[in-house]
Amino acid sequence: MATRVSLAELYVLRSNEHDVDRIRPLLSESVSYRSSNVGEFFEREPVLAMMAGFFQSFPNVTWEATDFQLTDDQSVTFNFVLTATQAETGEALNRHGEERIDFDDNDLID
Repeated sequence: MATRVSLAELYVLRSNEHDVDRIRPLLSESVSYRSSNVGEFFEREPVLAMMAGFFQSFPNVTWEATDFQLTDDQSVTFNFVLTATQAETGEALNRHGEERIDFDDNDLID
């Protein structure tokens, strides 16, 4: 059985691959996503649609993630540095911060 830390690492890996079809099985049906950059999204298909659009707008986006820690039974936090270039404008995007991923009882991102 995969640990929640390894599942969070896998989520970042698949996000760096920009492959929403491989991200889908990691997410619960009731997943919620909140970001100061893109806003709030609820339920799996709207979250995946947002991700697909983001990957299209920033085709070279990558997250360098470090310091993954299980913070309680349901959550993993990690630090990240995001780098990307906006496809239409060529504008560089560089952000850093801490991400928190919550899991449900079935080890799906919730």
